[in-house]
Amino acid sequence: MNCLDFRRRWLTVPYAGDLALAQHERVCSGCRQFARRGLVFERRLREAVSVEAPPGLTERIRQRRDIGEMVHKHQARPLRYAVMISLVLAAALVSLLAYDFLAPDPREAEFHRVAEHLSLFPAGARKDMLQESGAGEHGGDHTIVPGS
Repeated sequence: MNCLDFRRRWLTVPYAGDLALAQHERVCSGCRQFARRGLVFERRLREAVSVEAPPGLTERIRQRRDIGEMVHKHQARPLRYAVMISLVLAAALVSLLAYDFLAPDPREAEFHRVAEHLSLFPAGARKDMLQESGAGEHGGDHTIVPGS
């Protein structure tokens, strides 16, 4: 066995108890130092990991988790507010558009008032009234058209 094989096998399973590993360790001083340093490291690592948890730690962790869940349930979610605000704005927009579409046009009301007034007179009298008011001036007969 060479030093590279020894180190590979020792790093894979440090306490294998392999006969070939033990023989090479006795013969090679570099691998012997490597194994001793590795054993010291393994011992320190085992000690570091084997720390006892303080009493009641698990219960305190559970309590904090439960409190955190309760707070999370009672917090207002921003997405919920965003959806509600969007619905209110959409309803306001629809109502404004409906009002604008359904509201009577003041120009149309004026047209109906003038048309009703003119319908009270015979056809010839209507033409005379338009000329008297100046509608026939400036080279054209002006008619009242809804929406103008």
